[in-house]
Order: sequence, then structure tokens, then C-alpha cells
Amino acid sequence: MHLLVDEALDVLEPLFDEMYADVGRASIAPERLIRASLLQILFTIRSERQLVEHIHFNMLYRWFMGLETDAKVQRRGGGPALWRGPCDGESPWPGLAAVTRPAATVTERDAALDLLAELPGEQRKTVGADKGYDTHDFVAACRGIDITPHVAQNEKRPGGSAIDQRTTGHPGYAISMHKRKLSETTFG
Repeated sequence: MHLLVDEALDVLEPLFDEMYADVGRASIAPERLIRASLLQILFTIRSERQLVEHIHFNMLYRWFMGLETDAKVQRRGGGPALWRGPCDGESPWPGLAAVTRPAATVTERDAALDLLAELPGEQRKTVGADKGYDTHDFVAACRGIDITPHVAQNEKRPGGSAIDQRTTGHPGYAISMHKRKLSETTFG
């Protein structure tokens, strides 16, 4: 299987090189994303979180992914994050990024804020997230570092949603919610 995947990715490499820009944020090779997706599909791993756990402990998976045995495994959300990527103008789209704090020592929202604070560039940024991030503290902290929180509203939360009309009324919010849903469908 490894040889078949290597051959297929060798054929696709010129296409990947043509598609990716030379400027902007560094991204993880699409080959690694494809390998992770293949592992998830072939071994019926139900979620991204489980995929990362498997890759963390299974040396065969690490070898297939091209990871060193001591390389940190990354996932989305709290702690090490697997999917984060370039913005298409308004909404984040899956890619890879690293958070250096272990998930056990910090909440997911705190880890996300640490990661967001480290984003390079002066341009306006947005972050998409699920209802678990719809808290007044998280939303205020994002705005405090000039990041627009495109967080799914949690109307059932005591006190209501922290996301107000200044965010939901913007066309980019609807785009972010749509793309967030697509990424959840794709990656579990």
C-alpha cells in the first residue's frame, strides 16, 4: 500500500506544486493530508481526534505518514491542533498547524487563543469554531487580538450567545458557518 500511495503522490506532486503559492503562511504538504485521510478511511477511524490518537501511538501509522517517531502529533481545537489553514478571504479552511501545549494542561479555548495570538501578519483574520467556543470570554479575547470570531451560536447557553449581530450580520459569517459544516462532514 505504501508503494502505491508513493507512486500516486509522485504523479500528483507537480499538480500540488502548481496549486500552492510561494507566498503566505507555510502549509503542511498535501501529501501528508492525503495520507492521514487514507488512514482514516482504510481503518474506519470515526473522527479526527481518534485519528490523531491512533497516529500518536501507532508506529506503523507514523511510518505511513512520514513522521519521525518523536514528532508531535497535531489536532484541531484544544491542545495540539491537526486542521487549520489558509483563509480564503473570510473563512478558515482545513490545513495543519501546531500548538505546543499538551491538551491536559489547558482548556481547548485557551489553547486556541494561544494559537491565534501567534498568527503572523497584520491583516484582519477570522476564526471558525463550534458552539463550544461561544462564550463571552473567548469571543472578547478574539476581538481583543483583532480576530473576528465566526463561532456557531449557542442560543441555549445560559445568557444566550456571545456572537451578536455585528458578526452574524456580516456575509463572511454565513460563509464561515457553511465551510465549517463542510469540514466537519469531511473530517468527522
